[in-house]
Amino acid sequence: MKNCVGQAVRGNDFFNRENEISDIWNKLNNGSHILLAAPRRVGKTL
Repeated sequence: MKNCVGQAVRGNDFFNRENEISDIWNKLNNGSHILLAAPRRVGKTL
């Protein structure tokens, strides 16, 4: 894995966060609201 600058990373450079993504979808499907707050370039894009 390497640091990528530019577009959202894909393929081997994407650190898959299956558990976190699943938790987010479960909360959204149950009516919760989610706010993703973090500095630039730290992986907020799904």
